[in-house]
Amino acid sequence: MRAATLFPPLLILAACTPAPREPGLAGYLHILTAARDAREACAGLPGCTTPGLERDLARAEAGTPSEFMLPSQMAATERSLAEAALQAAHADCRGRGIKPGSARWERCHLDRGIARLGEVAGLSPVP
Repeated sequence: MRAATLFPPLLILAACTPAPREPGLAGYLHILTAARDAREACAGLPGCTTPGLERDLARAEAGTPSEFMLPSQMAATERSLAEAALQAAHADCRGRGIKPGSARWERCHLDRGIARLGEVAGLSPVP
């Protein structure tokens, strides 16, 4: 089959492809909460180790429900709000004297990230 024969149907299929989506604030909250919950569940099991925070977050993001995902253009504002909240969480943990890279750091970063995102989303005050 010649390329000229395949090209028009491929153009039609490409036009029907959904726009890339990324998490909104609720999506980021879901991701951090799911990663924290997975780490807590593993901590209670003998011999269970988590693959690391990055992989826990990636796994949680892959399982994020579609209703928490927004088209990339719409998510830009929420992404910048989430980045600011996570930077504040980083500062919170450093202010508590917790060293980056430690197990306490990962726990603090998740907990403070959830609290800060909740505040930005209007869901809860930062304790």
